[in-house]
This record gives sequence, structure tokens and C-alpha cells, in this order.
Amino acid sequence: MIPPPNIVNKMLSVVTGNSSNMSDTLPGATSSCIPWRTTYLKYANNEVYVDLVEEMDAIVNRDGVLVKCKIYGEVQVNSHLSDVPDLTLSFANPSILDNVRFHPCVRFFPWESQQILSFVPPDGQFKLRSYKCVVLKGH
Repeated sequence: MIPPPNIVNKMLSVVTGNSSNMSDTLPGATSSCIPWRTTYLKYANNEVYVDLVEEMDAIVNRDGVLVKCKIYGEVQVNSHLSDVPDLTLSFANPSILDNVRFHPCVRFFPWESQQILSFVPPDGQFKLRSYKCVVLKGH
């Protein structure tokens, strides 16, 4: 004879781990030492796409002269790379950037010491960094 299901038996099975909705294997990212990267990724073609997206707010006087300009930007990445890639990205004049924010995958020391982005990217799309740049009159 099978006992009728009740809420106590259901709660007991979930708490003790005897529930049928629990998996026997961990997700890929939990077995990696890099939490944002799944282990054992393999692609037939290794690809990484980097997009620089910027918005500009500007004030121009009636003579057409730029009075003030603010630029808000993001570096968006779409990564499909096998194994655990280690990437480096540099910019021509990074000192003009203010209020820079990084994805957790970016190593802080190379940025502070050499203004270079060094990182192990997550798989798929993510925002690598965002920033603001203010240009004043005469610059």
C-alpha cells in the first residue's frame, strides 16, 4: 500500500535530500576556480567580438563652438573561446576616462599599474567596462 502524499513528507524529502528534483551533478561554473567561467568549454571556432558603444551629450553655443561634452561609454564583449583564455586589451589614451567600472573578471593590478585590461572572459555576452569622459571648452 502506498501512503497518500502530504506536505510533511514532501518537506522531509526536500530537507533530507531525498527529493527527486535535486541533481546529482554540479553546474559547470561551480567546479571551476573562476566563478564566471564554465570548465571544459570547447568551440570549433574560437571567436571574440568587442564593441565600443558610446553616447554623447554636448552643449554647443550659437557660433557652433563646443562648450561642454560628456561621453558615456561601454566596452561590450561577446566571447566564444575554448578552455580558459587569458586576454589583454589596451587603449590609446586611457587617462582621459573617469568613473571607470569593470566586470569582476578584470584584474585590478594591471589596470592600476599599466592601464591595461587583463582578464579571463566569461562565455557569451557581457559588459567588460563602462566609463565617462568629460571634455571642457578648449580641450
